[in-house]
Formats: sequence, C-alpha cells, structure tokens
Amino acid sequence: MFQPRNAMRHSRGNIVIWKMAWRNLWRSKRRTIITLASIVFGLFLALTFTGFSDGSYGKLIDSAALVGAGHVTLEPVGYRKHQNIEKFISGVSEMVAAIKARPDVRFVSARIVGQAMAATAEDSSGVGFVAIDPNDAKGQLFMLNHIVEGNFNIPCDASVIVIGAGLAKKLGVKLRSRIVITTTDKSGEVVSGLYRVGAIFKTGSDSVDKYSIIVPIDSMRKLIGYGHEDASQIAVLINDQRKSKQVAGELSDLAKKHGGASFPWFDVIPTFAAFIKIDNMNNYFTQILIFLIIAAGIFNTLLMSVLERFREFGIMIAMGLTPYRLWRLILAEAFFLAAVGIVAGIVFTAPLFYYLHTHGLDLSGLFGKKLSLAGIMMSPVLYTALFIDHALIIICGVFLLVLVTGIYPAVIAAKTRPVDVIKTL
Repeated sequence: MFQPRNAMRHSRGNIVIWKMAWRNLWRSKRRTIITLASIVFGLFLALTFTGFSDGSYGKLIDSAALVGAGHVTLEPVGYRKHQNIEKFISGVSEMVAAIKARPDVRFVSARIVGQAMAATAEDSSGVGFVAIDPNDAKGQLFMLNHIVEGNFNIPCDASVIVIGAGLAKKLGVKLRSRIVITTTDKSGEVVSGLYRVGAIFKTGSDSVDKYSIIVPIDSMRKLIGYGHEDASQIAVLINDQRKSKQVAGELSDLAKKHGGASFPWFDVIPTFAAFIKIDNMNNYFTQILIFLIIAAGIFNTLLMSVLERFREFGIMIAMGLTPYRLWRLILAEAFFLAAVGIVAGIVFTAPLFYYLHTHGLDLSGLFGKKLSLAGIMMSPVLYTALFIDHALIIICGVFLLVLVTGIYPAVIAAKTRPVDVIKTL
C-alpha cells in the first residue's frame, strides 16, 4: 500500500539531488569555468594528437605498403629468412583471382623481388628490383607515382626498365640508354639481360632513388627461368590497414595451398613497424600527462567546493540527509562537470579538427618539401583523421576520469559529522 508513495518520494529525492548538483556547480562560476576550460583544452589536445597520429600513421603505412609488398604479403615458406630467387610460389593467377573477390581488398598483384647488379659502360651498382605487370600496377607502386621522364606503358614481356634518378645519375644513363642486369636464376646460376631505360622516377628518398629498378614481370620470368604462373610475392592492398593481421590470417589457408605463407605489413617491414610503435608510445605518454593535468584541476575544484561547504553539509546531515545521498550529490556535480566539459570540448574541437582534416598543417617550412620517416617518404602536410573507436575511447576516458576524480571529495563530504560542525560555530 505504501510502496508507490515511497517510490515517488525516492524519485523526487533523486530529482532534488540533481537540481542541487547543477546549482552548486555554478555557485562559483569563475572556478567552474576555469575547470571546464581545462577539460575542453585537454579534450582538444587529446583528440587532435590522436587525429594527427591516425592520419599520419595511416598515410605512412599506406606509403610503406606501396613501396614494399602491400598491407598483406603472400610469399614462399621460409622466404622471410632467405630472400632469394630460388624460392617462389606457383599458381599465382588462381590466388590473385581468389583475393580480388574479397570486398575488403583494394588491389592485388603478383611480383618478383630480388637483388641484381646493374652495369653500363660508365659504372655499375647493386640494385633491388621489383618485377610487376605494367598493365595493372600504375598507382599501386610508390615509385610509379613519381615518374619524371618517360612512362611504363609497355608490354609485360618488354626488355624495358624504370630506374631511380639517383641510380641513373650514377650509371650515367638517360631515356633509351641500355643497361645490363645481372642476377641469379631459380637454379642459382648467374644470368644477364640487356634492358633499355623506359622511364625515370624521383621520389626524394635517396635509399629508393639510388637503389630501385622496376622490370616487367614476364621479362624477368624469362630471365630467371620462372614459369608464367610463378612469382616470389603477392602484394595485397586492403581498404583498412588496421585489419592487416585479420586479412593475413584469413588468407593463410590459400597461401598454404600453394606452398606459401601470409604476413601482415608489420612482419614484412619490422623496422618501420617498430618506429610506429615507439612513436605511438610517446603519443600515449603525452596524453597521459594531459589527462593527469585535467584530473588535478578537477580534483582541486571539487575538493575546494567540498571544504568550503563543510558547515553546510553538516547542517544538511543534521536535518536528515543521509551520507549516501550527500556522496551522490558530489558525484552528480562531477557528472555535470564532465558532461558540460565534454560537450563544450566537442563543439570547440569540431571546426578546428575539420580545418586540419581538409587543409592540414603544413610543416614544409620546417622540414622542406619532402619528409622521410624510417626510410618511408611522406608529405610535409599533416592531416587529421580520427578513427571512431579512438574518439569514443578518449571521450569515455575523460568522462570516467572526471567521475573518478570526484570520488574522494564525495567521500570527504559523506564523512561530515554534525557534531564537528557545531564545534566550529
């Protein structure tokens, strides 16, 4: 009979606590605004730093995938330890067709990768070559996006190569010059082929421009004795580089069927992956410092608010307010502080974040027109691109941080004893 009335009384009590919490928050407007400003600024820094990380790391990883062997690489078993022409996989047409059918795959191509000696009448140099199909590789291999002379629109079996500008200068060659390429075939025998320079690229990275050459894949197959279905690698570019490990696992059975194995990009280029990991750790450390600064400001606000109202709390308890409800009152204030701070932070950050996402932050004045990190070229203009899950983690983290910071002041308030207050009157 009395249960509905008790429920209504309990509901009204909750509403009163929330109303009191909101009003108490603005009793000291200056202090509250300063605290909210610290939450807004901290949220802005956290979202922006993470946005730059997501944007720059994503572009770096995509660039590394274009320079190397994709986000996911299928290759012969044991190729990681001993990378030589003698190890290859067969049936690549079937594998490429199966991988292309996946909706998460952007591009896939068979490649032959190895080392050789390039020689002219003027000089010679050790080089690394990538043999690809000229018909479907444009835009999918980093060097081909930076051709400054000539083109790679040639038959798949043509004896034509694309070389870096640094290597061309060292060998003293130009377009249509002849170069002798010497390497080993699949049996380990030394073989040589005469090629003509069809194009020259210039990426700005000395390690690429002075070392790399690109060869039509059928021409290289003929030179080293591979069959039409043989290759040393299959490079896979996917839509979301964060799923590289998942996709590599899903392609494992296909690779095993043809005597190969599949690897995500961070296993193929571990040095670059280590750089990303270290830089990420530095970013996390910076964000932890930001959150600690936010926590200190909020803790100071709530604690001072509690200490200033010590007598008020004592009187409220003497009039019948339970310590539990007083504890909830302080946490409700922390809740409002967190909610208002996060909403204001998002409103403040959104237009700035959008500007950085569309226009970017140009660092060419500091680093020049070309930036190279861990041997990978990147643009000096940094853009923000925040993953949704990262944004939710930051927002929820700030919200929980504010609530946790309010626990100790709430406990102090709940422990207030009316007799102690009376002694101070």
